[in-house]
Amino acid sequence: MKYLWIHLANTWGIRGDADTRETAARMRKNEFLRWGKRPANYYDQWRDVDSPFQFIRACMELVELEKNPNYKSSLIVEVDQSTSCIQHVAMIQGDRNLARRVNLSDQYNDIYQEIANDIDEIAELEANNRRKIIKMALVPWTYGGNAWSACQNYHKSEMPFLNEMTSSERLRFAHRMIHEIEDSLRSVVGYTNEMTGETDLRFQNTNQRNAIWASPSGFEVHCYKQQTRESRVYVWASAAEEEGERDKHHRLLAWEPTDTPDPDRVRSAFPPNFVHSIDAAVMHFIMAYTPDDQSCVGIHDALGTHIRHVEEAKERFKNSFHRIYSILNPRQMVIEGVPQGIAFADEEQLPPELLREVYLATHMTD
Repeated sequence: MKYLWIHLANTWGIRGDADTRETAARMRKNEFLRWGKRPANYYDQWRDVDSPFQFIRACMELVELEKNPNYKSSLIVEVDQSTSCIQHVAMIQGDRNLARRVNLSDQYNDIYQEIANDIDEIAELEANNRRKIIKMALVPWTYGGNAWSACQNYHKSEMPFLNEMTSSERLRFAHRMIHEIEDSLRSVVGYTNEMTGETDLRFQNTNQRNAIWASPSGFEVHCYKQQTRESRVYVWASAAEEEGERDKHHRLLAWEPTDTPDPDRVRSAFPPNFVHSIDAAVMHFIMAYTPDDQSCVGIHDALGTHIRHVEEAKERFKNSFHRIYSILNPRQMVIEGVPQGIAFADEEQLPPELLREVYLATHMTD
């Protein structure tokens, strides 16, 4: 039941730590039961929540469990990591403060809201809208994106604050938000710069123009980018109205890969790809240790499992995460062909106090 309440809160749009979300959802029990019994009758009351159809499905599950406490739920829910890219960077960098900011301690923190609340330019917006503005920029940024990537999300947003801007104003605004994010997350910027330097070292010492490394779960990862050339094709939208004339036409644009490597794109792609290879290793271990009588689906850094198996799935995740940084430490990985290894190869292991703090906060088992 605990995880059903949390799932109801998540799909409704309630923020906060697990206890806060559970308590807030329980306070709405009567509403949830009423909507779960007759969803169509109350559609106008629940249609605007964060995830309306997942939410109403959970309300129906609550109705079934209210009628029969022994009902065997088949509801599948998501167990998502908390800004996983930054969590891994915090561990790679050994940055205890950053680790705490992204929930690798026993204190809950919302990094999106934290950054948003310190920006004067958006101070007059509602807290939830401030948070959305930062999340729309920070998520693609952790994948190697920039202000242009953030601006694409701003273009698609229905937020009045963003809609009232012109396209060029949104782009300038995106640049300012990325600057605020980088100023707040100096360790992440430092990680990116150091790992970019590793590709430069590889290019200097070898004739290779890619990056190759082994993930903690034993997979060999290749980061390779090709140069492209533009290929334009014109497609006529309709037949000619008169002989010898053409109506409006559409231009299709494609980028054809060539055989020439693109070192600049490899440099920018390697830092986020390295982090995501560690994230993938976490998922590999979770899948490997999922019992045959439980279901588990992995989507990037999130898990889908039956609600009755959430507790076990969370424990497998915690143990996998801890195993990687205590036994299969990514700081000791090397890029093939670079004798010096990555920037941390000659340094000590992660600070023992940080590992212990993460271990205790997540209640790991041996």
